[in-house]
Amino acid sequence: MIRRRVDVRWRLQPSDIDDLAAIQTEILTNALPCLKPGGRIVYSTCSIEDTENTDLVKAFAETHGLKLGKSVRILPTEHGTDGAFAAVLKVAGT
Repeated sequence: MIRRRVDVRWRLQPSDIDDLAAIQTEILTNALPCLKPGGRIVYSTCSIEDTENTDLVKAFAETHGLKLGKSVRILPTEHGTDGAFAAVLKVAGT
């Protein structure tokens, strides 16, 4: 998103990333009751920050007994597009 909206570089502060990670953790927590046995949650952001991506899903999976499936991080420099992240969380043992 920063690639197309350069104002974000000056508007966002480092503490905003922690705030976003807290909100995203809350969203995931609220999604848990909707997860059926054998179900999956696909977590996706338009960010490449580990704090709100890899670190967040690993900690969330461990805390809630989920298994972290495939994840992908798309880098603007490698893919010529905006950065992004996606991961699959599933019930452990499925």
